[in-house]
Amino acid sequence: MAALPYMPLYVADYLADAAHLTAAGHGAYLLLMMTYWQRGEPLPADDRKLARIARMTDAEWAEVRPDVAEFFREEDGRWFQPRIERELEKVRDKSEIARSAGQASAARRASKGGNARSTDDQRTSNEDQGAAQAFGGQASASVQGTDPSQSASIPPTPRSEANGNARTTSAERTLNGRSTDAQRTFNHTDTDTEKERERENAGAQALAGDAGRQKPVAITAKPAAQPDPFEAFWALYPKRPGNPRKPAAEKFAAALKRGVDPMAIVEGVRRYALSREGEDPTYTAMASTWLHQERWTVDFTPARPTTRQPAQGKPNELANAFDRLDARIAAARAGARGEDRGDHTELELRAAAG
Repeated sequence: MAALPYMPLYVADYLADAAHLTAAGHGAYLLLMMTYWQRGEPLPADDRKLARIARMTDAEWAEVRPDVAEFFREEDGRWFQPRIERELEKVRDKSEIARSAGQASAARRASKGGNARSTDDQRTSNEDQGAAQAFGGQASASVQGTDPSQSASIPPTPRSEANGNARTTSAERTLNGRSTDAQRTFNHTDTDTEKERERENAGAQALAGDAGRQKPVAITAKPAAQPDPFEAFWALYPKRPGNPRKPAAEKFAAALKRGVDPMAIVEGVRRYALSREGEDPTYTAMASTWLHQERWTVDFTPARPTTRQPAQGKPNELANAFDRLDARIAAARAGARGEDRGDHTELELRAAAG
């Protein structure tokens, strides 16, 4: 049996049955199975040959043989593997079915070819008989088995003359037909060229007429997609934590349904974003709340900062008070009336600061 293209290996079944094998045992068992499958027949019950198939020395084979041998059945000097035999039987059955189908298909093709050849032979025979019946005299004698010389001695009859005239007319018709075919062959190219040229001219004129009658097609450009006003609003809104988009979109749509101009909302949020620059985002209003309260109508233009001018003369008075305080402290340290003057100077400092 020829080598098979592939060997089915049921991994779950194999691991369940051969879980007790060592690595060497797995290698020997797999090599034996693959050789079994490739040959399509049981293995020889010869330890020397089995060791060579397993790529082992005699000593290595003797060590793994007891575990591997339990998967085979020794019979008539050969090792049989039941699972492989069942799989081989399935392959043989499929091969036999395919071979039978191929032979049946070849037989059908052969029978069709034979019928076609017999039909051609019958057609040729019928044509020969018709040609023979088209001629009189010798042809009739030949078909009926009479002597042509006897028919030649018979005086001509009107029918024979008619037959002769018929043959002459037929021959003349054949010659005339051939000459006509030859003339048609010589004239075919020029005639067809002229006809084709006429058809092309007629087609061009028809197209020109259709083009003149054709109505102009109005080409309308698709309007450019308008930007979504809510996307502009959302892009301008100042960032803050916990600011969901979906409620804001719903409030925005509700405002548009009430007839609010979307550009007014966008312009209002632009002013609001400017007013929140540099501020703590925690205190920024949620977008849905901002829309619900219609804050786009609020003027968020920041007030101009005012610079307060200090009172005239106060910086000079404070400087003089500090100078006097320093003098009193120095005098107290030198043994003068430092404590009283220090209190008096402190009162003067408070009065000047007030």
